[in-house]
Amino acid sequence: VEKQGGFTSLPLEAGNMGLNDRRDFISMFKECIEDLNKLGRFDLSLLWTKSMDAYLDLTSANSKYK
Repeated sequence: VEKQGGFTSLPLEAGNMGLNDRRDFISMFKECIEDLNKLGRFDLSLLWTKSMDAYLDLTSANSKYK
């Protein structure tokens, strides 16, 4: 997912997805967070963790209203 001149909250692998592709976003987030920790980018790791938590909150909130 590319934003022109901006930052996206989705993992980079999401940019290679087609309209009907399905992926486990949580595993994508976890892989990115692990990679950032290995690189010592704990600041970015924290941002990605917050994005993952927001995604989890969104999915759990939607399931309450079904």
